[in-house]
Amino acid sequence: MPKKAQGSSLITPRKERELYGLTHMRVNQFKSFGFNEIDRIVFADVFSGNGNNVLEDQTEVEGSPVQITQAVVRASTTGPKARALLDKKFIFIFNDIRRDAVEKCREIVTPLFSPIASNIVSPQFWKMEASAAIAKLHRGMLNDPRMYAYLVLDPNGPKAFPRKEVLELCRCFGNRVDIVTNLSATAIYRTLRLKETHPEFNVPWLEGIEGIDDGYLRALTNNRFGWIRRPIEGDPQRWFIIPTFGRVQPWYDWHTQGYVKIHSSEGFSAMRAYSWRLSNVS
Repeated sequence: MPKKAQGSSLITPRKERELYGLTHMRVNQFKSFGFNEIDRIVFADVFSGNGNNVLEDQTEVEGSPVQITQAVVRASTTGPKARALLDKKFIFIFNDIRRDAVEKCREIVTPLFSPIASNIVSPQFWKMEASAAIAKLHRGMLNDPRMYAYLVLDPNGPKAFPRKEVLELCRCFGNRVDIVTNLSATAIYRTLRLKETHPEFNVPWLEGIEGIDDGYLRALTNNRFGWIRRPIEGDPQRWFIIPTFGRVQPWYDWHTQGYVKIHSSEGFSAMRAYSWRLSNVS
């Protein structure tokens, strides 16, 4: 059997479509007056992978770097208000810790940038830990007060989650950053259980995962508008997406797609359903 590349979850196609939709929606909102003082918008995918997902039946699904790029290009170059974005620079950063994934991502994504609008800058491909990538983004935002970031956190597999760095970014630039977090509650729960039952296991990447369901999410959504997607029936991995927005709330809700306001009774119920502290997954 051919080796699977990555992203073999049953709901991978839906996850990727939703990331495309969220990105497309936000680019349309970047045309509004709420972003008048923003000159540069950085789209950073710090767990980009190789740009392609291969499912168990060998069906290929375009990954997050492709979805983000296509959403930005289409939303910024079409429609009656597209000209409103011509004075903003769009910068793309795709990062992964694996060199082969970075090179494959470069091969897949680069052709999508030619030819396109002059305000869309050719992508940067980084090879580093996600924490280092966010720290580098942090320094860039510190030096440029007219920069806005659209940060995607969608790790596949046991990769070090940059909890501290994300929260510091949110603390310092809360109104200049959107953060889209996509995690598997089942994978986190099972790994934490393994650590509890076998404390001799050395799992250094877990440091960023512990406390996500309370400290991380509470800080991420404090004084910020955001959504959480309700659990999807039949999804054994319990993937949950939490997009939070630095400014300008979405003009429309995504209730029909299963998204609810995180500061609501429905949002609280969804959070409880995903919480590995309350889970009965074995």
